[in-house]
Amino acid sequence: MTVKWKKLREKANQITGFQIPIIGAGLSWEPKELDISKANKLFVYLDDKRVLYYDPEWEFMPHVIESVANIRQYIVEKILMETDSDSPLYESCKELRDASVEFLDLTEKLERREGGMPEWKETNYRLMRMVLGRLRRRFGKELAKLAILYKVDVEDNLATILPVSPSFDEQLLNETWQSNS
Repeated sequence: MTVKWKKLREKANQITGFQIPIIGAGLSWEPKELDISKANKLFVYLDDKRVLYYDPEWEFMPHVIESVANIRQYIVEKILMETDSDSPLYESCKELRDASVEFLDLTEKLERREGGMPEWKETNYRLMRMVLGRLRRRFGKELAKLAILYKVDVEDNLATILPVSPSFDEQLLNETWQSNS
């Protein structure tokens, strides 16, 4: 019981204001400094991962798979294991981890189907682009949320995977607030 009240007090301390716009009400939320630091480090780390934005035609398949495995490991060890489970950072990083696992599972299935490491040719190339595209879309959505919530500047390369809908920021903020309140 004490733990729940302690967490509730911590959340209450992060609330910085209350707004009542014409169409509804909302809370202003202030993220923890440690989570801000972790989010910034995550963006720096991911900006160096070409697998997220580089043309797959120029990538070597084993390196792509290794890079995604390294990203998954970083997310688990540096963020998920060291972040409160009720943090928006934790939730988004779980999604990034799950996207990485899905990519690794799908590439493994393709590898088994082909009897070895698939080449970036014809059918395999199209399938791998689809799998990689799905990974990038999932990462883009979560990184957009994190960039908004933690006010992270996104470098040009990594910004290429962020969703581009003009109303996306508003929609994303509404979804994020609803799921984290």
